[in-house]
Amino acid sequence: MVACADSTSPPATRPPTTVPEATRPSVGTVAVVPDTTDALPAFVAFAVRDADSARVLYRVDATGAATPIFAARDHFTVADRVLPPDGIGDFDHPNSLDVDRDGGLIVSWRNVGEVSKIDPRTGQFVWHLGGPHNEFTFVNDPLNGFSGQHFVRVLPDGDILPYDNGWTHAPYETRVAEYRLDPVARTATLVWQFRHQPAMFTPLLGSVQRLASGDTFIGYGWSGLATEVDPTGAVVWEGTLTTDGTASAQPYRLLKISTLSHYARP
Repeated sequence: MVACADSTSPPATRPPTTVPEATRPSVGTVAVVPDTTDALPAFVAFAVRDADSARVLYRVDATGAATPIFAARDHFTVADRVLPPDGIGDFDHPNSLDVDRDGGLIVSWRNVGEVSKIDPRTGQFVWHLGGPHNEFTFVNDPLNGFSGQHFVRVLPDGDILPYDNGWTHAPYETRVAEYRLDPVARTATLVWQFRHQPAMFTPLLGSVQRLASGDTFIGYGWSGLATEVDPTGAVVWEGTLTTDGTASAQPYRLLKISTLSHYARP
């Protein structure tokens, strides 16, 4: 089963979230994941804060009460925005949120060109990967990093898997890239990638999902194309999502799900 929804959303039975009206999450900028750390029950989510759309990361407890734990404006400035197009009206644009194996939060900042790790207890950065604050050296990567990325996932072995939209590649090219990070040596080693043939470029949107089988499911959001590949990069199947039988749809994310009744890794 393939869905255009995020299967990591919180349970429908959770009490209403008491985030102030001015800072409630807006469509297209919401990222919610279960909070797996013992000290931080419930879940965490981004919401809009001010006129420049700088985001605040909230911890939402089991009662629905929300407490801010990280404010983008305290760590980034408008000058940190390095990615086009200019029509996207926020300078930070967090577009995915995942939980690392130690409970740290892995955030993709699309307009800053950065993936970073945040300590949810202190609200401070642990490291910056990519963008103007990059602290890592990219190793064995012919394209030297990612840009305009979406839906960055933490894999069971700790590797990170971003959907690399590829705004800084010459020529433009979208791919999926898996990196193994050494936070001590500050290296990000490319251990796997998939580059579509013929080459594709999706300027916006997109998602990637590592399946239990080891296959990788890719949603080329802007084009409506869905591709599943095996660990060798061979295409298992591919198809295009349409809205009326002819025009390609542009889903924000495409995800495989096993069931609608509960979350189970597909």
